[in-house]
Amino acid sequence: MNIIFRKEDDVIEPQETRPRLIEALKMLRNKRDANPPKKHGNIPL
Repeated sequence: MNIIFRKEDDVIEPQETRPRLIEALKMLRNKRDANPPKKHGNIPL
């Protein structure tokens, strides 16, 4: 199933909602947030 994702403000027709949501969740399934390492720790007060 090839679904084209358009701008986030597009209107999704009711019959398109479930397939578009499923495809969006599939894309996010393996996504991981990779933050850069911290440069400095907490300064003791």
